[in-house]
Amino acid sequence: MTDDRQISHANAFVTTDKIRYSDTDRQGHVNNAVFATFLETGRVEILYAGETKAYRRDSSFVIAALSLQYLGPIFWPGTVSIATLVTKIGNSSFHLSQTISQND
Repeated sequence: MTDDRQISHANAFVTTDKIRYSDTDRQGHVNNAVFATFLETGRVEILYAGETKAYRRDSSFVIAALSLQYLGPIFWPGTVSIATLVTKIGNSSFHLSQTISQND
């Protein structure tokens, strides 16, 4: 998730992921820990995908910080949309902003 700003899907790499029954609690809400897994899906897609591929064999990636802001619940069954946007590129690092949404 990101801060109060919403990512414009026009500028972001967008992918989807399936919500699994095992991702939920007894009330049918997706467990908070699963949100980090959805964000990983978005990161992996942008790092290893076709034309936008950022991965090189001689490189590696480490997450230095991960901050989540929960704005509402996600429910099973269904899918989530994960938007990923590169917001800063440094000499040896980059920053991503991501959102997870269900049914827009």
